[in-house]
Amino acid sequence: MKIKSYLLAGLATFALASCDDSFNDWSEQPGNPQGEAVAFGNGSVAAVDVIDFAQITESTDSVQICNITKAPTSSNTAYTPKYTLRINYKKNNEQKTEVLKMGSTGKVKYADFKKFVENTYGKKPVVNDIQAKVRATLSMNGNTNASFLDSENFIIKAKPDAPEIASTYYVIGGTLDWAESARTKKQKFIRTHADVYDDPVFTAVIPANAGGDTWFGIGSGETCDEIANKNEWKHVLGTTKGNGSNGVDVEESLDTREHIGNDGSFKVSTDKKYIKIEINMMYSSYKITPVDYPDYISAVSGNSELMLRTSDGNNYCGGAYIKGALKINGEEIAVSEPAGYYWIDYNTENKTANLTAITTIGVIGDATPGKWDNDTDMTYNAVEGCWEIKDIKLNDGNIKFRANDKWDINWGTNSANSLFSLDMSPKSGNLNIEAGTYDIKLYALCSGQAYAIMTKK
Repeated sequence: MKIKSYLLAGLATFALASCDDSFNDWSEQPGNPQGEAVAFGNGSVAAVDVIDFAQITESTDSVQICNITKAPTSSNTAYTPKYTLRINYKKNNEQKTEVLKMGSTGKVKYADFKKFVENTYGKKPVVNDIQAKVRATLSMNGNTNASFLDSENFIIKAKPDAPEIASTYYVIGGTLDWAESARTKKQKFIRTHADVYDDPVFTAVIPANAGGDTWFGIGSGETCDEIANKNEWKHVLGTTKGNGSNGVDVEESLDTREHIGNDGSFKVSTDKKYIKIEINMMYSSYKITPVDYPDYISAVSGNSELMLRTSDGNNYCGGAYIKGALKINGEEIAVSEPAGYYWIDYNTENKTANLTAITTIGVIGDATPGKWDNDTDMTYNAVEGCWEIKDIKLNDGNIKFRANDKWDINWGTNSANSLFSLDMSPKSGNLNIEAGTYDIKLYALCSGQAYAIMTKK
């Protein structure tokens, strides 16, 4: 990859634009002297092979990004070249540039490069093509005015270090037949709507066997299909402690049967009615906790399946578009209301559901045009099952979402300011927003399952 036209074969002299430490064009700073014309030899920049994070230890100081041959030099020995790696990329529809310090041999700090790749492209273990260039800056005795030149663009190939994580997992066994539960995939783990590599935690709650042990395994959708179609069980996940030797209320490791060397099935003995299973697939860990009630129960209306959430085990709630019959936790619920979007309050003791019509959902907050006084209304998109607004102009500040211009039903953030797991509790926080014009889609579901997609234009 040839250095841009600033690099000439042999010795030659020409004027280069001068810049300060922020790489501003010299012409924007009247009164500063123009940088000295310098000579450069014929040079090039060549990208290295794929940078595989799995092959690099965390203690590594620097990583080779490219090879710089015949580095630019100056006839004036007072000049010292410095290098930066400049990566151009898009995020939230904005063109951005990441600048990393680079050594003369084409290396950058590994921790800085790894952080950039994971924050920008995610942790999924695939090769990412990253467009970059090298900038050589020549400063004279620390003078902030310096000449610079850029290489042509080249492609860095970087692959994050992470396990392959499936999009769905299921409990196999429990109170159900093992093979049948794999075939039907009834005991599904739930999770937030974030990318699995940003939030790799899956949760399931299953009934416990009354007065006996509850045995189960865990499988991805592909593993369940292997069991159903080929009677292949080697990819079922179990405890690395060995068959039936797992602990309870403690975090332990899991792996596939073929690596464990035995079934590795989980066994739980409890007087509780339910068993909560949490798995973190980034770290191949699990935690099993006997509980009195599940955090979520299912609700079905027409072809739509949703979740209702509780904080006390008796009252469950969540939002949904309802048309016709409603089935909650397996119970048929009579619905006389017309088709529309509703907030469902369900009581498990008397098995009754109260439906509150949601006629509007609005964006509100000091970042919005109406501040905290007036909602900016969204419209319901029946095809995508979300509430949306296009081209809303927001300022730096905070927002929340609320229904029917009241605070009875509202959605805010959890402690991580995440759009992918919105909270319905009275203590839910505001979403902190960066100024800009946005398209917003809100999936107004129950706590933990509600989420928003905000696209900055």
